Amino acid sequence: MSASSGVHARKEALARVTVVVPCVNRPEDVRTLLGDFAALDVDELDVRVVLVDNGSHTPMVPPADHPLDVDVVRLSVNTGGSGGYNAGMSHALATGEPELL
Repeated sequence: MSASSGVHARKEALARVTVVVPCVNRPEDVRTLLGDFAALDVDELDVRVVLVDNGSHTPMVPPADHPLDVDVVRLSVNTGGSGGYNAGMSHALATGEPELL
């Protein structure tokens, strides 16, 4: 992937966007989703992903060579979709200033 394609943070970004992804026990789906995000042509956006591991048996870990800014929030129990989104949004707001969440 060239430096001018895909989702990457840029200093002159038009907007800071945080995407919250709650997931449990689906590492391959997460890998696919992150790959799809990275392939998007939205260079004008500063994109960060908050992956909420909603109590997976094996902790979710994004691929080490992934180009996106990915934070992982690990919950000890499955709090359901709304609990996962709530934890992810709380993390996003506490650790940055997204314009779109």
